[in-house]
Amino acid sequence: MDIASGDIGRATFSPARHGYNTDEVDGYLRQVAAEVDELNDELAASRAEVAELKRQLAAGGDAGEPASADEDDGLF
Repeated sequence: MDIASGDIGRATFSPARHGYNTDEVDGYLRQVAAEVDELNDELAASRAEVAELKRQLAAGGDAGEPASADEDDGLF
C-alpha cells in the first residue's frame, strides 16, 4: 500500500466525547507525514539505484566495487 503525507493530512475522524487531544493528534500526524515523505524519498532513490545497477549488469558493464561492510550507506 502506497501512502503519502497528503493521505495522512486528509484523514478525518469523528469527534468523541472522551477522546484524544486533537492538537496532539494533529501534531503527531504531521510528524508521521514528514517521516513518510522521507521514507518514500529514500525508497525511490534506492529503487533508482537498483534499476541503474541492473541496467549496468545487463549491459555487461562494471557496476563498481561492492560496498564493504564498514561503509555507512545511511539506510539503517
